[in-house]
Amino acid sequence: GAFTLIEILVVIAMIALIAGLLLPALSSARSRAQTASCLNAKKQIQLAWLLYAADYGDKLPPNGEISPGGPWTDRQYWWAQGIMSYAEDHSDNTNTSLLVDPAYARLGDYSKDPLLYKCPADKSSATINGQRHERVRSISMNVHVGRCIDCFSDRPTHLGPLTVGAIPNPSAQFVFLDEHPDSINTIAFRTSPVRGSGAKLLSFPGSQHRGAATLSFADGHVEAHRWQDPRTRPPVAGQKLMSTNSPNNPDVLWLQQNTYFSQY
Repeated sequence: GAFTLIEILVVIAMIALIAGLLLPALSSARSRAQTASCLNAKKQIQLAWLLYAADYGDKLPPNGEISPGGPWTDRQYWWAQGIMSYAEDHSDNTNTSLLVDPAYARLGDYSKDPLLYKCPADKSSATINGQRHERVRSISMNVHVGRCIDCFSDRPTHLGPLTVGAIPNPSAQFVFLDEHPDSINTIAFRTSPVRGSGAKLLSFPGSQHRGAATLSFADGHVEAHRWQDPRTRPPVAGQKLMSTNSPNNPDVLWLQQNTYFSQY
């Protein structure tokens, strides 16, 4: 009644075949679940953005330039604070208070779950006290929405609309998106208005969702957008990704078409 060697080998081969068929399906299912979770998070934080505007006379949450020496408890300039980096013992990388504590972040009254700021597919980490920790923020806000430069001065410069009503086409104005782990730094995502041969990638969008990023828009809808150009989705290397020329990049054009450059 014992199995022969050939029978055992056949069973092993069948198990290996079934595993080979199932593993890609499981990986695909996990990826779809992460994308769905990320879209849900974008929906919630976009709702927080809209609720803030409803409570503040249509004014957008402030998307201020981060000032050196922070974090600051004078929160009037920032929807959130914290600079993401790969620097060792940089506490912003793990400090969720800078995202959800109303003392630091204007959206803290509306968006209290720090997981909304973290893409589940983003596994980037930094070293704190000799231990590796995942960083707490994966998202940034469009620099051309509620942006303030030199906020501390008497004559600050504003980029883009400062109220919801000033956005001419809310369904074509992205607000939040996943940023590439090697690109993310401050709370703002930069898009150059220069098109064609002069196009640049000032900030790189995330591509953790099988080459796509999730984004929210000023009208409240969310979507996952897949990037077409390989230059837009370099592999994560764990080091700072610098701005670069990217002539005739269709992804830069898409970002431009979904950004209102009011000052140009």
